[in-house]
Amino acid sequence: MLSERLFEQVEYVFRHLKDVTKPFGGCQVILSGDFFQLPPVPNSKYDDPGSSIVESQLLKFFHHVNLDHVYRQKEVDLVQAIHEIARGQLSHESEALLMRMKRPLPPGENPVKIMARREDVYLWNAKCLREMDGE
Repeated sequence: MLSERLFEQVEYVFRHLKDVTKPFGGCQVILSGDFFQLPPVPNSKYDDPGSSIVESQLLKFFHHVNLDHVYRQKEVDLVQAIHEIARGQLSHESEALLMRMKRPLPPGENPVKIMARREDVYLWNAKCLREMDGE
């Protein structure tokens, strides 16, 4: 979720603190991430449009290693469907798989909440606990 602007600002600071002639001041920098995850959030307060780090020319100074083995899922067809969704190219086979997995939600006003941040989950759970009857 690191924006191009913030990434380049960090590089600028390193370069001016260490060695003005080398990217990142000659320091070794290791980046880790998944570009198919959430994009950077724009921040108008700091004039940051939220451009992706992949747009930065500084990436040409990095050696890239792509990890491609999935450890958390054993179902090959589900892994394939997830990769296709990330690329925006869902095959008919993967679409059929996802449709077979479709289930109705349990009854109630708020049966399921999906949240991107763990902190939001904790806050929601605490709110629900406060509203429950009992001590």
